Amino acid sequence: MVVITTLITAAGAQTMSLLQTPLYEARAQVFVSTSGAGDVADLNQGHLYREARQVLHGPGIEPRLLQPVIESLQLPGTAESLAAEVSASSPLDTVLIDITATNPDPTRARDIANAIADTYPKLVAELETPPGESKSPVNVSRTKTATTPLAPVSPKTRLNFLLGLLVGWAWAWAWLCCETLLTRPSRAGSRFRM
Repeated sequence: MVVITTLITAAGAQTMSLLQTPLYEARAQVFVSTSGAGDVADLNQGHLYREARQVLHGPGIEPRLLQPVIESLQLPGTAESLAAEVSASSPLDTVLIDITATNPDPTRARDIANAIADTYPKLVAELETPPGESKSPVNVSRTKTATTPLAPVSPKTRLNFLLGLLVGWAWAWAWLCCETLLTRPSRAGSRFRM
């Protein structure tokens, strides 16, 4: 019973994994800096960095950042639907921003991440240039170009199969233990009844 239950559960987990659409993840990276020596203190304090980062994370900004990406790559959908496929994160204590695109097509995931990394500096320059000035004090430059991912990040078929084995095995043993406890005679010789 334990073996059969374990195998059935593992097969179910594997089947669910195989039915899911594979998703690929591509990552580009940008570096945020200042253009003037007087602004380095602001960058170290995080002021300009937070402002530049807000462009990527701020409410209402995604359409301004993602619409040019949609147009240049001729993607279907809206900026809001593309925003669901894109995320940004910052390694701790750095002025780097990782831009991650997730898509069922590995080439498209790469292209989206790279297009955002190209569009992002232009938008930051547009938003951060002070009135009457011709140049933004915040510079954003790409430090890493996204490459075509070779393997999907989801579903994790091997992990799901192993978890299916583990859950099936644990469930079968728990069932056997409960069945043994409920059908074993008590000290007085009577049996538990269900």
